[in-house]
Amino acid sequence: MKSKIIAIALFLLILLFPFRQTKAKEKMPVPPRVQIPILLKVLTYNRNFEKKVGDELVIGILYDSKDDDSKKVKQEVSEILDSLSAMTVKGVPFFYVEVEYNSEDSLRNLVKSNKIDVLYIAPGGIWSLKSIVQISQKYEIPTMTGITDYVKKGISVGIGLKENKPEIWVNLDSAKAEGSNFSANLLKLCKVIR
Repeated sequence: MKSKIIAIALFLLILLFPFRQTKAKEKMPVPPRVQIPILLKVLTYNRNFEKKVGDELVIGILYDSKDDDSKKVKQEVSEILDSLSAMTVKGVPFFYVEVEYNSEDSLRNLVKSNKIDVLYIAPGGIWSLKSIVQISQKYEIPTMTGITDYVKKGISVGIGLKENKPEIWVNLDSAKAEGSNFSANLLKLCKVIR
């Protein structure tokens, strides 16, 4: 019970704690060190989590190896997930795999062979978000990002910025198509895109 209270307090602290946006993060207004704990917490509000995830949660970090920003974000997200590796999500341990985007076919194969449960999309220049969304919906893999424009284009959950505070964005149609069923308690705190 005490760990649950601490987790909720940490979640609320991150949401309520203002920070300054840096110019280097114009594409991604909230840094990964703030995004990732929030996104992991968002997963706990998915009513379908237990039936979709087995004994471990596999997080895929999709990045563009030809884009410096994408590689940098992938590295930051990997380091943050490493630092949080003692945590669990709804009692389930997690690990991550780095997924380099080369083509739609390679992404489909990597998602299936690595049994990815959640896909985090870093910034990137070579991919078609439409094909990523199609794959995620076909295999019911929730998608997450730190780029709100991606949420508008079909990624299901993102972290934006409102009055210098992180704001959770949910593309409700995409989330449902990926098999997520977020609780009303979460949705009332989010900016919902339809």
